[in-house]
Amino acid sequence: TMGSLSVFAQAGYLTLVQKSSEQNHKSIVEMLHVNAYNTLPIFITVSMILGEPANISSSLDSLDASFVMVFVLLILSGCILTYSQFLCAAVCSALTTSMIGVAKSVIQTILGFFTFGGVKFHPLNIIGLVMNIFGGIIYTYIKHIEKSKHQSGTRRKSLEHGITNHAESVTVNKRNSRQLSLINYEDEERNRTV
Repeated sequence: TMGSLSVFAQAGYLTLVQKSSEQNHKSIVEMLHVNAYNTLPIFITVSMILGEPANISSSLDSLDASFVMVFVLLILSGCILTYSQFLCAAVCSALTTSMIGVAKSVIQTILGFFTFGGVKFHPLNIIGLVMNIFGGIIYTYIKHIEKSKHQSGTRRKSLEHGITNHAESVTVNKRNSRQLSLINYEDEERNRTV
């Protein structure tokens, strides 16, 4: 059940990160800050229920310098991972970020077959890996096709409007995107009931 809750929580917060970056124009650091404050009460509650603070206080007596170094390294790598996840969700999409997570899991499972004896060879594992790989390939192919169609449509519109310079085309697209965001924001403000 905890694994299922984790999947739903990750899907929820990645979708909110994407929405927040697109509609509210928040920076990655602002979204990380909000995420940290939103998850802190849940983290503290679960930690108290599981009795982790008592375990920490009993372990403080036997701190080793190498443990502290590894602990700080883990914290830094976790910060970098979280920042890169939020950046990916803001720049690409929540679905793309999830697909990257699946690709990471596939690589971990394949490495687990050959190192440390962590993953046992079983036909269901192989079927799951093949399904994940084909899903990633299909998703990448569809995204490539959509991007190609969008680029050809943009070129066609640029030629229709007399824009021949690519930089000028990008500027026009950004301006149109900002105008659309502003219109959507004004519509939301007008329809707000609170």
